Amino acid sequence: WSALFPKQKLKIFWFTAFIFIFWKSPFSEPFIGFWNNLSLFRISRIVDYTDLMALIVLPFSFVIENQKERLKTLTINPIFPLILAAFSFMATSYQKNFDYNKTYDFSFSKTELVKRINNLKTDSINHVLPLSLNIKNSNYFRLEGSDTSFSYVSKYELRIDTLYKGKTKEIDTILKYKIPNIDTNYVSKSGVFFYNIPVKKYMKESKTGYCDFVKAMLKLNGNETSSSLTILKIFTGNCMGMFEKKAQKNEKENLLNAFEEEIISKLKNQ
Repeated sequence: WSALFPKQKLKIFWFTAFIFIFWKSPFSEPFIGFWNNLSLFRISRIVDYTDLMALIVLPFSFVIENQKERLKTLTINPIFPLILAAFSFMATSYQKNFDYNKTYDFSFSKTELVKRINNLKTDSINHVLPLSLNIKNSNYFRLEGSDTSFSYVSKYELRIDTLYKGKTKEIDTILKYKIPNIDTNYVSKSGVFFYNIPVKKYMKESKTGYCDFVKAMLKLNGNETSSSLTILKIFTGNCMGMFEKKAQKNEKENLLNAFEEEIISKLKNQ
C-alpha cells in the first residue's frame, strides 16, 4: 500500500500495526462471527500474543522505504517472492470452530442443572471432569479461544522426554516438564465453562477418520427455580483433517444435533 500511496506511507505503517494487533486480539471475535454468519467462506485465527513479535519488521520496513533511493538495488527472479507469498497463504488456518449462541431452558434450579451435568453418562475417552460452581476454589486457568477455563489441580506430574544415543542405548534427557492433574472444572463468574461432547456417531460426512469428541463453550444461567444452558461455540481443532478442505456444509448442523441428543435430551430426561 505504501507503494501505491507514497505520501501516506507513515499512516499506512501505523494502520498496519493497529489492524494486526486488533486481528490477533479477542476484540476481533465479533467481526469473525459476523463474517462467518454470511456463509461466504469461513475465517478463523488463534489468539496468540507471541505473534505480535512480527511487528518488529515494520520499523525496518519503514526505514528501508525512506532510504530506498540511497540503497543499492538487487534484481532477483520474481519466482522467489512468489513462492514465499504462496507459502504464507497456504499456512493460513482453516476455521476451527462453529458459533451457535442457542439457549435451552430448564424448569429446575441452577444447582440441579450442574448436578445433572455431572450425572451424565459419557464415555471416559471424552475426559469429562466434575463441574462446580465454587470457582473460588480454582487454582489453575488456561486460555480457550477468546475465553478462559478454570480448574482445580491436585498435583503436577513430572514428564521427561528422552532419546536413546545410538547403539549404546544410553538415555539422553531432552526435556523435563510438569503436567497438571486436573480434578474439577468450574463455571466462571459470567457462567461460561467448557465441556466435551461425544460426536463419533454423528460425523456422517466423513468417509475416513472421525472424532470421538469436540469441545463446546457453554454458558450456564439460572436461579433457585429455573435455569438455562447456552451453547456458544463448538471447537473442532482436534478434528482437523476431517474438517479441513471440506465445504463444511452440514458439519455445523451435525455437531448441534450431537449436543442436543447427547447433552440436552439427557439433562431433561434424568
